[in-house]
Amino acid sequence: MKIDVMSEIERGIEEIRADRLHGASQLSRQALEVLKLVIEKGSGSKDDFLEGLKNAGDRLIKARPGMAPIANIVASLVYEVFQASKEKELDSLRNLAYSKTEELERSSKISLEKAAAQGAGIIEDNDKIMTCSYSSTIKEVFRTVSECEKKVRVWILESKDKDKSYGKIMADELCQQRIFARLVPDIAIKDYITEVRKVLVGADSVLRDGGLINGLPTYELALAAKGKLPFYVVCETLKFNPRVSSMQVKLEEGFDLIPPELITRIITEAGTFKPENLAPHMKELERYFDVFGTSLKAKHY
Repeated sequence: MKIDVMSEIERGIEEIRADRLHGASQLSRQALEVLKLVIEKGSGSKDDFLEGLKNAGDRLIKARPGMAPIANIVASLVYEVFQASKEKELDSLRNLAYSKTEELERSSKISLEKAAAQGAGIIEDNDKIMTCSYSSTIKEVFRTVSECEKKVRVWILESKDKDKSYGKIMADELCQQRIFARLVPDIAIKDYITEVRKVLVGADSVLRDGGLINGLPTYELALAAKGKLPFYVVCETLKFNPRVSSMQVKLEEGFDLIPPELITRIITEAGTFKPENLAPHMKELERYFDVFGTSLKAKHY
């Protein structure tokens, strides 16, 4: 590849690595934009093209290992292209790869909307919900509830990490949509949780055993809800991580691990699941990583 193209790819990967504002779903779509550069501007033979795509995919996945959507969307693209490479020449392979990125982007957005609609279905009129961190999926849940003319009141933990309050960002965006949102100090979870009826959170990853990775302070919120309130996770199945269990995971700074026993249900576009019933969906995703060999499978994320 030419140096200027490599620089664009490096910059795109670094932006994803450094981004601490946007959610996993949006960053997965940014990863597709990086792969489009490889598809459109990569030079050389078909083997060079495949190796360049695989290498960029590997680096994108490792840039944010705690975010399953990036890994799944990248791995599925690389898998499909490698499968097609047995029969297609370079030009038609490029066209197929580019079409696949567009398809995956559309599918990602549709899945988010469907998961949010499923999540909105468990919210009653005049419900009181507590959440934390920033989640585009949870924000879409409340937008859908509002469109259905159901009133909802949302308590949002500040979710402070260093100099940022992700809860405040979420609360401000909900208020702009005229949804009641009350910001709650992280240290006051137990004081305010008695005022709500259920807990809804998003996900960066749902692990193989049903454990959850999400932004701080999701674990403290799950503990406070235990035995008192239902604790629901709303996410797309794209956020399932088939490679890692709770015992193996290494957390990025600013993220929590929530064990499956603290989770009531996981609500997705494909239905609602107990954490212990995810195995068939995990198996379906796992095959996409075969093309990377041991470079991804042997590591814990």
